[in-house]
Amino acid sequence: MSQRQSEVGKPRRYRRPWLGVLVGSLLFFPGALYFLGREHGYFLPDLNSAQARVLETRIVEAEPTDGQPAQYRLEAHVVFEMPSATLIKPPGRFQDRWVPVSGEAASREALEKIRAQSPGHCHVVWRPQEPETAQCRLQ
Repeated sequence: MSQRQSEVGKPRRYRRPWLGVLVGSLLFFPGALYFLGREHGYFLPDLNSAQARVLETRIVEAEPTDGQPAQYRLEAHVVFEMPSATLIKPPGRFQDRWVPVSGEAASREALEKIRAQSPGHCHVVWRPQEPETAQCRLQ
């Protein structure tokens, strides 16, 4: 009888390594994409925006990079009304501040050409909970 038991042995379990890879991929990749997307801003929330009047513009030096020639960016002094957070819209509060103009840092000459056009209005956009990150898109 002991010999028969050793011959029969335990029932063999079938392994499915492809199933583990599939389940692991389904769990890992969406999570990794979500966190990478949040980190790099791919999944941006809806942006708040307002039309603004440009009072003046100035050219400021962008953050320096090692070994690169000086780069500049444009800032606009704007006045705009912050939209109300409620559905019933009482007048919002006005903002009078300097905001960076969206776009890459460029040479001073290129920015002088944009500045010479003297834009009178811009579209100000910012993330809902971060109004200090506002940027101006010239029109």
